[in-house]
Amino acid sequence: MLITACLGVICVLLLVFIILQHINLTTERDLLKSYKNTAEEFNQTINSLQDNYTDLKIEKNQLQNNFTSLSQKKLQLELELRKLYEQGSSGLESRIRIGDKVRVKTSVVTPTHKWGAVTHKSIGVVKKVQGESLTIDFPEHKNWNGIISEMELVTGTCTVDIKVGDSVRVKPSITTPKYEWGRATHKSVGVVKGKICVLFS
Repeated sequence: MLITACLGVICVLLLVFIILQHINLTTERDLLKSYKNTAEEFNQTINSLQDNYTDLKIEKNQLQNNFTSLSQKKLQLELELRKLYEQGSSGLESRIRIGDKVRVKTSVVTPTHKWGAVTHKSIGVVKKVQGESLTIDFPEHKNWNGIISEMELVTGTCTVDIKVGDSVRVKPSITTPKYEWGRATHKSVGVVKGKICVLFS
């Protein structure tokens, strides 16, 4: 009976030991599996971050290239704008031709070739254009020399306030009037009947 009891106790102890070992093995297996899953997720995260880093690096290079391209375009546009500005600033002067009416710009304090008898109110006719230089006949100063950039065109302006009833004659500086001579001469004196009508006696 004692031996049977001892064997029974040993069997129970062995059974408990086996159960505990099984539990330990199951726990370790679960932990190992969990570790593997965690390691795989970690590797996937690292790979994803590396891919994102590569994409960001590519985008950075593209943005740098775009920035360089935009900088070059900006420089080109600035150069073109400067050229247009220079052309625009001289556009009016470049249209000055022989026969045009001009005067000294109000912004010019002293012309390059001095005033002579000319003033800001003086209006003359261009007689000669040579490069940037002009020869102008003013009523108060013939063959006056000026610079294109210092002059401005005069349009729709009369040098004299002529009214109906005034006595007038053709300027000595005019070779051929716009509407021809008709019966008039430089010595003829007429009376103004309207804005474009003069009666010569």
